[in-house]
Amino acid sequence: MNRFPDHARVVFIGDSITCGGIWIAHIYDYYLRHFPKSDIRMYNAGISGGSTTSALEYYDRGNGENYKPTHAVIMLGMNDVWRGLYEIKPEENDIADKQPAKRMEAIGNYEKRLRTLTSLLLERGVRLTFVTPTIYDESTDPRALDKIGCDAGLEYLGEINRRIAAQTGSDFVNLHAPIRFLNAAHPMIRADRVHPNEFGHVCMAHLFLAAQGLVDEPTALSVDSLPGWEELLPANRARYEAERKVRTYWNAEWLLLRDHPGTEEERRAYLKEFRKTAPNEFWTDLVDNYFAMDGDVKPAQEQEIACVEACLKQ
Repeated sequence: MNRFPDHARVVFIGDSITCGGIWIAHIYDYYLRHFPKSDIRMYNAGISGGSTTSALEYYDRGNGENYKPTHAVIMLGMNDVWRGLYEIKPEENDIADKQPAKRMEAIGNYEKRLRTLTSLLLERGVRLTFVTPTIYDESTDPRALDKIGCDAGLEYLGEINRRIAAQTGSDFVNLHAPIRFLNAAHPMIRADRVHPNEFGHVCMAHLFLAAQGLVDEPTALSVDSLPGWEELLPANRARYEAERKVRTYWNAEWLLLRDHPGTEEERRAYLKEFRKTAPNEFWTDLVDNYFAMDGDVKPAQEQEIACVEACLKQ
C-alpha cells in the first residue's frame, strides 16, 4: 500500500470516530510536514451516529462531490453491528444466545450496503482504502461489561472490508487487531467502550501511516513517544476547527432531520421544539450550531476548504 499521490483529494467516510477527526488531523499533519509540496487535500465526511446507511444517503445527495475526491478512506461498522444485539440484561442472562439470527442479518445488511457504496465510489473514479472498525473495549472493567461478543462482531466486519478490498483491488488497513493489542497495555478507548480517546486517535493515525509504509507500526514500547495534539501545525488545527462546523451541520441533518423532510421553515420549527426537551448539551449544541449556519452549510464548507488551502501555503 502506497502513500497518497501528489495532488490527491482524500475524503474520509465514517461515523462519530471519523467525525471526531483527530486521527485524520494527525495523518494530514504528517503529510504536511514530510511532503510539503505534494499538494494533497484531506476532508472529513464522518457523521456522528453514522453507518453504511448514512454514508449512502450522504453521497446520494451529492454532498461528497463538493470535495471532488480522488481517494476515499472508508471506516464504518461500529453502528452497523447493532451493539444492542449483544446486550446482556440482568433478568435475561441468556439473551446473547437468542440473537444470532438478528446479528447475522445486521452483518449481511452491512456487507450489502458497503458493496453498494463501493460501487458508487468506484464508478466515480475514486480510489478506495478500506479501514476496519476499531474495537468495542471488552477488556476494561470486565465485571461491568454489558455486551459480550460485540468486538468479535466488529472483527467479522473487518474481514468483510478485507475481502471487498481484495476483490476490487483497493487498499486495506487493519486497525482492529493492533488496537486491541495496544489497548491492553495503554488504555485508548473512552469509558463508553466505543470511542477512542486522544491517545487512541494518535495510534490510529500512525497505524494508518505505517500501512502506507511511511512510519514504523506503533508498539507497546513506542506509543508513549507519539506526538500529541499540541504538536500539530497551527494551520492544521485551524482546518480541524473549521471542519467541525461542517460536521455539525451534517450531524443535525442525519441525527435530527432525516425523518423531517418538510420545508426549511418546518424543519426549523421542529428543531426549536426539540431543543426545549433535548437530553443533554450535545443535542442543544447541535441545534444551536445548525441555526448559526442559517440552514446553509455552503459557507462552512468554503471555510473548511479555505483552511485546507491555508495548510498547503504555510
